[in-house]
Amino acid sequence: MGADNMANNQDNQDNRDHMEDRPTENQPGNPHEGTGGIGADGAYDIDEPAPGDETLAFESGKDGKGLSELDALRRDHEELQQRLLRVSADYQNFVRRSNMNIQSAREEATSKIVKALVPVLDNIDAAMAVDADKATLENLMAGVQIVGDEFSKTLASFGVTKLTAEAGDEFDPNQHEALMRQPAEDIETNHVVAMLQAGYALGDKTLRPVKVTVAE
Repeated sequence: MGADNMANNQDNQDNRDHMEDRPTENQPGNPHEGTGGIGADGAYDIDEPAPGDETLAFESGKDGKGLSELDALRRDHEELQQRLLRVSADYQNFVRRSNMNIQSAREEATSKIVKALVPVLDNIDAAMAVDADKATLENLMAGVQIVGDEFSKTLASFGVTKLTAEAGDEFDPNQHEALMRQPAEDIETNHVVAMLQAGYALGDKTLRPVKVTVAE
């Protein structure tokens, strides 16, 4: 009996010493744990995230910060997408209006040319309506001259000028086209011998060069 009592007293003393060594709720345990860390029962307090769970709390939006930042990113993405759609629509409208303006300008220019040429066609129709038995060669030549002059005036109204070349003029590749070379006693080499067909220019741009023969 004496031995048994001594053994029981020793066990009780060991249990009391072990309980005193365990941290309680009011005593700090692990210095890395907060007040809601590991409790007396060894479990994590649900009011405070366990060490290393900050990322999980951010991703889940438990504290509201993660969710608000995600919503902000989504809102910014939607705004940028809407801006892109508006810019794309504005550009398509600009291209469509530009094409319409170009087409309108072409039609306007063509309309002006046609209106200017109509009187020339009227004179040609009038000349064709003359009785051939009553027409003389002089009258016919005079009518052709009138039509030609009116047509030249019409071209001049659009900035078109007639290009010509005289014998002895220096050959200009910008305005002349040499159809052939021929010997010429009184004309230097690479100079015009004769004009075969007149040319035309629009401003400084040659529409059709003067066709000439050039001295060898």
